[in-house]
Amino acid sequence: MKIFYLPEVLDTAAAPDLLENLKMLSEDILLDGREVKRLGGRCLEILLSARKTALSKGKNFKIQNLSHEMEKSLVLMGAKRILDEETT
Repeated sequence: MKIFYLPEVLDTAAAPDLLENLKMLSEDILLDGREVKRLGGRCLEILLSARKTALSKGKNFKIQNLSHEMEKSLVLMGAKRILDEETT
């Protein structure tokens, strides 16, 4: 499984690139969030949609190595628990 490293800034401007990169992943989705310093609502929507799509196709979705900033943003936006759920 190939790891996709998330960029430092996941804001509205980064959303189109994030969407295109996730669409290109044909296997299980494994993301690494160690570099993320800022996570905005639009990119969170894309991550949640990618998770839903992957699960509907019987694939796994996981974000590993969350940076402190990314984890804090996910908690503040109420999505940490959803993205932490086991998908296998």
